[in-house]
Amino acid sequence: MRLVVLTLGALALCASVSGCDVLRGASGSATTTAPAPASSASTSTSTPTPTSRTTTRGPAPVPSAAKQKSKSGAATFTKFFFQQFNRSQTEANPALLRPLYLDACKPCAAYTDGAQALKDNSQHYADPPFAVGTITADTLKDDSATVITEVNQQAAPVVDANGTIVATATQRDSKFLVSLTFDQGWKISNIEIIT
Repeated sequence: MRLVVLTLGALALCASVSGCDVLRGASGSATTTAPAPASSASTSTSTPTPTSRTTTRGPAPVPSAAKQKSKSGAATFTKFFFQQFNRSQTEANPALLRPLYLDACKPCAAYTDGAQALKDNSQHYADPPFAVGTITADTLKDDSATVITEVNQQAAPVVDANGTIVATATQRDSKFLVSLTFDQGWKISNIEIIT
């Protein structure tokens, strides 16, 4: 089986939302060893009933278990990050992810930019774009950890303010290698796709 490492910034979302060029530009990491996946969305003109959205809320507090400097703490923080990622896309709220990653994390910044693009265009995902599966703490050394995360990108629709579907992501399964750094709590330092 061939092992290919791609930066997460090139995954998903890109072809399915306005502002996709912002996401494509974030994948310029030196770890890219294969081209980014081809377009992963199709547009639709169906008009479902407008979706109900809750009022945009601020970032959720980091759970106590996710603050522990341990393998399980890193794994719990990773789970929390992806929960907030889904919120950032379904609420079109770019403020949710920023406190959870280091400036050097290009894929994380791309996800924040994607949430901003959704907000700017009065769009949001109608359903969470990622279903997180197994999360396995991989390594812990000094202030660094890695966590392997299985993610299913859902065939989630992107809708406008009227509830009209403007795009739909293509379903795909991926495995992510999430790198974290501990400095008064965990922060994501990089996310890569391992396939």
